[in-house]
Amino acid sequence: QRRDRRSRAPPGRVSYLTTMSLTATLLVWAFLSMTIMGLGHYYLWRRLVRDAGLPRPWHAAATAALAVLAISHPIMFFLGRNLPRDTIHPWAFAAFSWMGFLSFLFMTLVFVDLSRLGARGVARFRKAAVEGEEPEDPSRRRTLQRLLAATVALFSLGLGGEAMARALDGFRQKHVRVELAKLPAALHGFRIVQLTDV
Repeated sequence: QRRDRRSRAPPGRVSYLTTMSLTATLLVWAFLSMTIMGLGHYYLWRRLVRDAGLPRPWHAAATAALAVLAISHPIMFFLGRNLPRDTIHPWAFAAFSWMGFLSFLFMTLVFVDLSRLGARGVARFRKAAVEGEEPEDPSRRRTLQRLLAATVALFSLGLGGEAMARALDGFRQKHVRVELAKLPAALHGFRIVQLTDV
């Protein structure tokens, strides 16, 4: 019935409904995207900045940098629809490059945290019967957290740098000869092109 009503509506009404539907879809997408990006950046801040116990100047600088990077992607999305491509290209390159580094950081941290959680569970299971265990030294814990944060950052930076170097290396052509015994003669020299961003 809704389709029938929409088909009977005047052209201006249909255009208005289409515009409203597109706007609602974009708003929902923007909300979900910003929520996911915000949670991802908060996870990075908590593990790499807060838990590492960085000194006050570095703590404030890292927090501000992550906050700016968190809003860079949605800002680039909206500006890219209204500004010329040549104008937005450098900023878009920086924003999407950070997206790549963010994915490496996130996946590395998740892997490390899951591994630590499993190791901690095994250790607690083994020491369940032990009483009077000495409390953990806070300074030692902070040192380990900083070492872990630096290791994760350097590892992710290396992966991201390698990925960017390959992406900027340019296109490569690979010629593959395929022999088809039953190919009709009329198709000799026929070319098939496949374009992909993968």
